[in-house]
Amino acid sequence: MFELLVSKDRQSFTWQMFAGWQAGEQMPKTHENPIITKSGRMKYISWQNSDVRERGKIVGMISFGIDITEQKQRKALVERIRLTSFIRDISISLAEGVTLREILDQCAKAVVDYLDAAFARIWTLNEKENMLELQASAGIYTHIDGTYSRIPVGKFEIGRIARESKPYLTDSLVADEQISDKDWARRDGMVSFAGYPLIVEEHLVGVIAMFARKPLTEFISKALAAASDIIALGIDRKQSEEELRLSENKYRILIENLPQRIFFKNKDSTYVSCNEKYARDLKIHPDEIIGKTDFDFFPQALAEKYRTDDKRIMSMEKTMDIEEKYIKEGQELMVHTVKTPMKDDNGHIIGVLGVFWDITEKVALQMENIRSRHLASVGELAAGVAHEINNPITGIINCAQILINRSKKGSNEQDIANRIIKEGNRIATIVKILLDFARPHDKNEQKGAVHIAEILSDTLVLVATQLKKEHIKLVLHIPQKLPKILAHTQQVQQVFLNMISNARYALNEKYPGMHENKILEIRGEAIMSDNDPYVKMSFCDRGTGIPADILEKIMNPFFTTKPRGKGTGLGLSISQSIMRDHDGKLLIHSIEGEFTMVEVVLPAV
Repeated sequence: MFELLVSKDRQSFTWQMFAGWQAGEQMPKTHENPIITKSGRMKYISWQNSDVRERGKIVGMISFGIDITEQKQRKALVERIRLTSFIRDISISLAEGVTLREILDQCAKAVVDYLDAAFARIWTLNEKENMLELQASAGIYTHIDGTYSRIPVGKFEIGRIARESKPYLTDSLVADEQISDKDWARRDGMVSFAGYPLIVEEHLVGVIAMFARKPLTEFISKALAAASDIIALGIDRKQSEEELRLSENKYRILIENLPQRIFFKNKDSTYVSCNEKYARDLKIHPDEIIGKTDFDFFPQALAEKYRTDDKRIMSMEKTMDIEEKYIKEGQELMVHTVKTPMKDDNGHIIGVLGVFWDITEKVALQMENIRSRHLASVGELAAGVAHEINNPITGIINCAQILINRSKKGSNEQDIANRIIKEGNRIATIVKILLDFARPHDKNEQKGAVHIAEILSDTLVLVATQLKKEHIKLVLHIPQKLPKILAHTQQVQQVFLNMISNARYALNEKYPGMHENKILEIRGEAIMSDNDPYVKMSFCDRGTGIPADILEKIMNPFFTTKPRGKGTGLGLSISQSIMRDHDGKLLIHSIEGEFTMVEVVLPAV
């Protein structure tokens, strides 16, 4: 089993664990291990192990594995965002701090805030005295005097890290022989410790350490290792002479290892330098940016906005956080930019330092969460209104039924009563569909096999009156025997509503009033793709169409052709995300001024 499934670098560890169990050691109840599938892909499996006993004797073992690959990927994304924020705060501290202690104090606070530390401390090396001097402390201890304010290199765990220039990590603080004050660790509930030497080009400049009341994770150790390199560079820069503080070569190591885009402009908003990542976006070498302006790389309106922001920041002499648009390879992104006015030694403004990173996906998720909260509020309101409506409707229907029972068969009274019951049931159906759509979606809810025609029917109940009011003719071609799909009904209904809403807008823009071509055609069909069955729903309108030069951009978050206030630019992006989650496709065909056809393709059960 191990030779078939386990990667070579993990086989010895797995065999060792299994051999230990055979020899009588306790097998871990749970453990995670990557496996190699038949196709060669790696998947992460969470194993649940239990012994098999006969007459009290262990004779075997059952292992039950759960695929946690997607969880790992989601966790990795969250950790990348968390790491980006952590490194960003460290970087801003290095850029904005005036004194070394101010810088390191902010760095220590970032370690506490982002890495779940009980407290964190940073020492710098006094080379003449071979002594580590405490510069910053954050968390439950903020004082920088006392026993550990000055530590000789080689003494205590901090001094040993400095002497050996190697990190030291432990999750058994009380039992660890390297830890000197075990009583304190036991009393304060400290579980783990991580200490890293701060090294620049094999030269020790200090030590950073953190204590925590929970075990260390791989993310924490990697993040602290990355931060230690950047903090070490910051200490080196602050302790060096003016040429080191201003030298581009000394900044380059810091800048090029950050995930953010970084640039520096002079007082005239002309570029002086940038890092490799920013230059790569602009498809140039970093040296080629010197003397260029934003007008050389961006549309005029966007370039003018950037220049206006630069002037305002330099005049106010204040760091500003800005969320703004950014064009990369023709794609419009949303970025978070931190711009800081730069001064010379005399306090005169010499330019603007900018750091920015892509937050397009984050903002899109935030907007979707806001929309979900709004839907939840609508759901609560709808539930209350439904209660108030359903009670009198039930009474009306019952009274109408009494009239039917007391009226002569075929009489006008009986006909009117039947109509009352029909319309009452129609109101009750609309209320139910509205409640189902407005209720908050449970992310843990499993997909179910549903008829796509029923989803469309419920959707049309919500919009049919509006279509009729706007003189839009609805033409349906939905076969009765379409196969079922495996889906979240509410999410697919959200996609359908968005397609119909976009078609309505295009038709009303082209035909403000009545017109024979003001038609929305919806067609359903069963198709095969790569030998797999699918159901395709086509939404076709003869409205304004989509210009060919923007057809590839309309799926991008926040891109919209509608006027301000008419659309958010998230509808198609969210719909595409829903299709990906359903292993489906969203295809758009359009000719400007003639038609638009959107195909929603979902796997059949």
